[in-house]
Amino acid sequence: MRDVGRASAHAIVATLLVAACSRGDGSPAARIADVGTADVHHFVDAWRQLSPTDPSCAPLRAYFRQATRGLRAYRDKTSMSQADLCAAVRRHPDGYASLESKLPALDSVATTIRTLFAKYLSFDSSAKAPGVYFVVGAGRSAGTTTRGRDPMILIGMELNHSVDGLAWTVAHEMAHTQQHYPFFGAMNGGPTFLRGSLLRHSIMEGSADLVAELLTGQPKRNSYGEAHEAALWQEFQHDAQSRSYDRWLYNGWDVSGRGDRPADLGYWIGYRVAKSYYDRATDKSRALREILSIRDFDRFLAASGYDGRAAASGAR
Repeated sequence: MRDVGRASAHAIVATLLVAACSRGDGSPAARIADVGTADVHHFVDAWRQLSPTDPSCAPLRAYFRQATRGLRAYRDKTSMSQADLCAAVRRHPDGYASLESKLPALDSVATTIRTLFAKYLSFDSSAKAPGVYFVVGAGRSAGTTTRGRDPMILIGMELNHSVDGLAWTVAHEMAHTQQHYPFFGAMNGGPTFLRGSLLRHSIMEGSADLVAELLTGQPKRNSYGEAHEAALWQEFQHDAQSRSYDRWLYNGWDVSGRGDRPADLGYWIGYRVAKSYYDRATDKSRALREILSIRDFDRFLAASGYDGRAAASGAR
């Protein structure tokens, strides 16, 4: 990170933290939506009662019966039934058993997340903090969001092997709920002609990483990206308008297709572009608002000045 960029980033986060500590009617702390861990506690209660000879995992009925609105939304979005969760528990019993030991740390992380949201709401007084729900699912999503008038962030704890990175993950997902981009091109699946470009979705993911960096104070790092940035940028430019993301995004599952490359390098490129735009801006608050409300991604790329080197010092 350039000295000016580092000072500016630290200054804005410090300002947000001071503002976040104030309370009162209409304060950021008073406008934070629920950050809940109840579903994980309910799952652990059910887990303690599971019998290895019960093929239906009957105690899980109580888990679903006590579901928060977050678990209900997660269940609907991932199409998860009790039978699905039971099968997953039988396949990976050790992973589910480990959730009990994580509960104290998870409850502590929930408190940290409330503080991060207060920081963000101090920066953007018009924003609405999403609800955050930690749930236990059938291994289908480690983190996702719902949109609309009452957005939620849903974190599947069975796929998060440690609580250490959860504050970053939630800050990233929170940024997605604040992005106001054109509706057309928002899809990253379905018919190819309806999908957004690789450039759009990389900036969408990368700008969420930038927000997470600013809120948590934890720099975004990617050792492979840092070592190969110029070459990756040359390659990315050829694919930027493609609507196929196989080599750049959402490819964690494709080990053979990636070869020696790490997954999701499009996140890295998008972060570099967004950070370059942010570092060049004099008004940091305005820059963040603009990053979260891009209308033309090609124009934004040009305005960022990113050329495979411009943001390279930002990760140092």
